[in-house]
Amino acid sequence: MSGSGISGSRRCLVVSPSLLGGHEVVIDLPSELVVSNIDILNVFEHVKSVIGLGNADVVELGVYSASPSDDGLNAKIIGFAIDVNGSRHRIYIACVFSEEDWSRLRTSLPNLLNKVRWRNYKMFDVFVKHTLSVMIDNFFNEDGGDIYENALQQVMNLLKDFENFEAYRFRCREEPFTSIVNEVSRRSFFLQALEFAEALTTGLFLNLITGNIPSCFSQLRLALESLAEALIIDYRYGLSDEVGYIEKCMDICMRRPDGKRRERCIKMCKEQPLYRKYILWRKARGKEPATRVFMKQLATIIGEENAEEVVMLWNKLSSEWIHFRGYAKDMSKPWIPPYTPALVAFVDNTQMKAFKELAKAVAVLRKLICAMINAWLVKVEEYNKDIAKCFTRCEVAEEAEYIETAP
Repeated sequence: MSGSGISGSRRCLVVSPSLLGGHEVVIDLPSELVVSNIDILNVFEHVKSVIGLGNADVVELGVYSASPSDDGLNAKIIGFAIDVNGSRHRIYIACVFSEEDWSRLRTSLPNLLNKVRWRNYKMFDVFVKHTLSVMIDNFFNEDGGDIYENALQQVMNLLKDFENFEAYRFRCREEPFTSIVNEVSRRSFFLQALEFAEALTTGLFLNLITGNIPSCFSQLRLALESLAEALIIDYRYGLSDEVGYIEKCMDICMRRPDGKRRERCIKMCKEQPLYRKYILWRKARGKEPATRVFMKQLATIIGEENAEEVVMLWNKLSSEWIHFRGYAKDMSKPWIPPYTPALVAFVDNTQMKAFKELAKAVAVLRKLICAMINAWLVKVEEYNKDIAKCFTRCEVAEEAEYIETAP
C-alpha cells in the first residue's frame, strides 16, 4: 500500500482486548502517520492523547497492510504492545481508505488482527541507534586513515558511474524510439545485468560503512561475473529474436524428465527471449571453468588485455575473499579483523590491506564496466543504428583516476 497522493486524514478504529472497557473508539489520524511506518510511534502518541492513557511504555510494535487481493479491502493495522503500571496490554488501530472499506472493516477485523507481525521495539531502537552511529563515523572517516578513504571514495565513484549510466541510457523518450529501446532492454542480458550490478554497488557502499568487508568483495565478484557473462550472451546470440533459438531451446526442454518443469521450460522458451538465450548459453558452456570461458569469449569482445584483467580480478576476489582459504590466512595473523567479533564494526587500521585491495578492485571494475558498455554499444549498432543514437559511449575509463598503489 503506497502513501503517494494520499492527503488529509483517515478514519481509524481503536480496539483493545483489555483496555477501553470493551468499547471501540473511532478517531481520525493524519494520512502521513497512517501510511509511513517511520512515524509509527507518533501514531501511538496521538491515540494515547485521544483515549486518555496515562504512563504507557511501548514494548512491541506490529503492522499489517491488507489489500483487496487477500482481505478484500484496503486497510492498515498498527499494533502496540504496551506496559501500563506493570500490566501488559495490546492496542490495535485499524485505518481504512474508503467508505466502502469502512463498512466492511468490523467483519474483517478479527482476521486482520491475527495477521499483525510483531517486533520488539526496544531491540530495534538500540540496534538502529548503534548502527547509525557506526555508519556515520565510518562514512566521515575520523580514524580510518587515507587508505580507507580511498576505498570509500572509489565505491562512491562507482555509484556516480551508475548515475551517469542512467543519464546515458534511454535518452530517446519519444515514440517510436521509446518502445524500441524498451524492446532492446527486454532482449539484452547486459542491460539487465547493469541494473543488477547497480543494486550490488549500493549494497557494497552500505557494507563498507558498516564494516562488513567480506560482503564487499562478494558483491564485487558477483557484479563482475554477471556483467561478463551477460555481455558474452548478448554477443553470442545478438538482440534479435531468431526462430531457430526457440526451436533449440524447446529441444533442450523436451529432454527434461519432470513433466511440470518441462512444460514450464517450453512455455518460457516461447515467451521470453532472455530465457531461451540463457538456456542455449548454459548448454553451450557446459561445465567449463568461468575463468576459461571469460578469457576465451571476452578476448574478442573487449580485447585480450581487458579480458585478462577480468580473469585476474575474478581469481583474486574468489581465492582471497570468497573461498575459506582467504579467511584462513587472515585468521593466522596476530590481529583480529574488526568484522570478526561483531557487526556493525568501526573501521580501523587493522584492515589497511583489505582496504587497499578493495579500492584497487573497485577501480579495475569501473574500467572494465566502461569497456563492456562500449563493446555492448557495438552490438546495439548492429541491431539498429537509429536506436544506437539513443545511447552514449562511456568515458569513465578516460576520466577516472584509478588507484595503482595497491599490491
